[in-house]
Amino acid sequence: MANFHARRRITLLAGIFFVCLLVYLVLPLLRSTPALPRQPIRITFVGYTNDLLGRRRAAFAVSNMTIFPLRCLPVQLTPVGGIWQGIRTTSIVLKPTEGTIQLFPLPTNGVPWRCSVSAFPEPLSLRQKALDNIEHWLPPQIYLKLRGGLPSEFGAESETFDQSDNAK
Repeated sequence: MANFHARRRITLLAGIFFVCLLVYLVLPLLRSTPALPRQPIRITFVGYTNDLLGRRRAAFAVSNMTIFPLRCLPVQLTPVGGIWQGIRTTSIVLKPTEGTIQLFPLPTNGVPWRCSVSAFPEPLSLRQKALDNIEHWLPPQIYLKLRGGLPSEFGAESETFDQSDNAK
C-alpha cells in the first residue's frame, strides 16, 4: 500500500513538473511584442543639392521608425522597358528611431525616377538566423510572433519624379 502511494506521489510531482516546464516554454510565445509601425521605414524627399564636384543630387531622408536596428539598402529606380530597375548605393545600418540623408544622382536621360529602400532586421541573432532557416515550415503568424513581430524584409518608395521636377 505504501508503494502505491509513493508511486502516485512521484507521478503527481512529475506531472506538475512537466506542466510547469510546458508553461515556461509556451509563455514567451504568448507575451505581447511591440507593435510594428505602419511604416517601419520612412523615406521623404528633402530637396536638391550639389555634391563637391558641382553635380546635382536629390536628397532623401531615410528614417527607421521601429525599435529594432535595420540594415537599409537605398536604390534609385528608373523605368526600363516598363519595368522599374534600380541602381544600388551602399547599405547603411540605422539604429532604432535613427535617420540619415541619402543623396542620389539625377538621371540624365529625362526619364521618370524614384527612390526605394529595402530594409532588413540587423544584426540577426543566432535565434533569428535559426528561425529564418525553418521559416517555410512554420505558419506565418507563429513565425512573426517568434521573430518579435518583425518581418524578414520590408521597404518603402518615394513618389515618382519626372524631368520637369529635376529642372526646379
